[in-house]
Formats: sequence, structure tokens, C-alpha cells
Amino acid sequence: MPRNSKKRLCIFSPLNNVYSETFIKHHIDRLPFEKMVVNGPTLIDVSISGKKLYRNNIINRVINKVFNDRVKKTERKLKRAIMDFAPSMVLFEYGHIGAVFYKYCVELDIPFIVHFHGNDASHKPTIDLYGKTYVDMFENAKAIVAVSLSMCQRLYMLGAPQKKLHYIPYGVDLKFFKPNKEEKLEDSRSLICVGRFVEKKAPYLTIIAFKNIADKFTDVKLQLVGNGPLLDTCKQMVKAFSLQERVMFLGVKTPDEISRLLNSSYLFLQHSVIDNDGGAEGTPNSILEASASGLPVISTIHEGIPDVIIDGETGLLVEELDVDGMSSAIEDLLSNDYKRNQMGIAGRKRIEKHFCLDQQIAKLGTLIFKCINPID
Repeated sequence: MPRNSKKRLCIFSPLNNVYSETFIKHHIDRLPFEKMVVNGPTLIDVSISGKKLYRNNIINRVINKVFNDRVKKTERKLKRAIMDFAPSMVLFEYGHIGAVFYKYCVELDIPFIVHFHGNDASHKPTIDLYGKTYVDMFENAKAIVAVSLSMCQRLYMLGAPQKKLHYIPYGVDLKFFKPNKEEKLEDSRSLICVGRFVEKKAPYLTIIAFKNIADKFTDVKLQLVGNGPLLDTCKQMVKAFSLQERVMFLGVKTPDEISRLLNSSYLFLQHSVIDNDGGAEGTPNSILEASASGLPVISTIHEGIPDVIIDGETGLLVEELDVDGMSSAIEDLLSNDYKRNQMGIAGRKRIEKHFCLDQQIAKLGTLIFKCINPID
């Protein structure tokens, strides 16, 4: 990938330090450009390098009440900051962030790329709100990035020109997430699920699938990492099933802690579904990390998951909402050590070949550079 220290990249991201959005952190840390990061889902929430452009103190509140210039003042500051940084390219993380801010790129004649990640391409309220804006944004964008093949199709149906669409999935740090060479303890077999407790990740369906096999495999435990609005509901469900000693809620964990948990586990579970508002996954990072760690993945035929997990080779996939199918898949791999181990080995090889972090960052960096310096 070409490197040029004079090239500057401005990255717009919804929020700072969101634990589940490691892919954005990878872009900030690893893309080979001088960078400025703008955080904030809306204009009045914007901060640059952690510093709010609008200070909600009493003086500003009085001025805003009298002159109603809060938005205009913040807008001027943001445009000034962008002009002072003079980026060669702007990268919008998430389509709805691009929809809010791309007009400033058009006004200032700065090229931009929009990187979609999941709900921004599928969530019905988001599409209803920004769909028409997306069309104009697509027209002005230099490129549109999707993290799954199904997302490319979704964006095409929303009006993205085929020639601007680029499939660049997430990648995994292969030195950080790697198989455990030590023998796992046979008397305490752990299944693991890592992700937010939200509808599209359906942790409650994973718990039901585990409950179905719990009596047959009395030495097996389920560990769930993360938090979210469905956490309390899932805890109540575990109590109702009398599985408090078998299902552990571990909360949010650091990448180091997640790596260690993956290395001490036998299977990775995730029952992703399209939620009631049409929200869908992109390509779940946790599945990439589990497969890189040598774990077979049991999941669903959902969005970008089949791009990563080859059913019957690197894991087992079932239809969305097929809880019995997921239970059978868990039973199958817990009962067959050789099959489970071979799937883990095959999964690691597939990640090494197709989903290495350096490889995917290089693809995105090359796309950005080509958009800055187009070849006629």
C-alpha cells in the first residue's frame, strides 16, 4: 500500500471509546495517514480529539436562547477545523454519520468515502430517516465500503452505484487472537458468546439452545461476555431455567481478557437474527476473533457470517430462529472431539488467508489512496 506522510485523513465516528467498535479503532490506529478524528452522532454533539465544539455552559445556553445560534456556531467551528486540517480525504464510519455530515465535504470540495457497518444499511427507521439523503450521498461519494457481500446488495438496492461499492470485511490481529496450545480442561468445558445484549444478537436464543443440551452435558458451562438492554431479561431467563450455576454473565471484557476466554473455551456461539426493525449484523468481529483463536463457530445464516464461516468446515450454521438446530449443532461438536478440533484448525487457516487485519487495513488504505489520486 502506498504511504505518503503528506496525505491527511479525517475520520468521522459516532462516539469515542465504544468497546464493541474495535474496527473503528483499528482504522484510527493503523491506516497510514496523518489523521484527525471527529466524534459525535449529530452536529451539536461533535468533539475533536475529545474536545467538544459546543460547550453547554450557562453563558452559551443564554446566548442560544436569545439568538438561537447553537447549531450555526458549532457548524462554523467544525468547518473551520476541517479547513485548518486540510484533509486529502474524509472517511465516514457508518452511513448515517455520512448522511449527517457529508454536505460539509461537498461544500468544502473535499472527497469522501462512506464505510457501512451493519444497522446503517438495514435498520428500517434509519433507512426511513436517511434513505433519500443516502442517494445524494452515494452520488457525491468517491467510494462506498461494505463489510459483507449481502450488505453490498443491500446498498445497491438503496441506490449505491455498483462501480462505487467495495467489499472490505473486517480483519483480525493474528498475533493477538491465536489458538491455545495448552490442553483444555476436560472437566470444565466452556461454551462462549461475546457480544452486546441486543435483539439482533439474540443472546436469549443462545441460552435456550444451551438449556436444551444442558442435562445431557452436565460438565458444560456457558459464558456470555458483554452488556446491553437485554442483559436483565437474559439473567431472569437463566433463573427460570435454574441454570445459575451453569450460565455465567461476565460483563464487558478487555480484548486481552476476551482472548484468554476464547483460549479456554470449546465452542463459540452466536444466534444472530434480523431484528423487528430490520436491523442486521455486518460481519461480527467476535466471530472472526473466535475462528482466529481456533474455535469452531456455531451461528446462523445471517448477513456476513457465511462469508466467514463455511458450514461443515469451520463451524456449523443454522437458519435464523432455529434454536433446535443450534442445540443439535452444539451436541454434535461436543460429542465429536476430532470433528471439533479439525473445524477449529480449518477456521484458523481461513482467517489467516482471507481475514488478516493487516490485509484488510491495506485494502482500505489502498482504496483511500486511489480515491485521493485517481488514475484516469
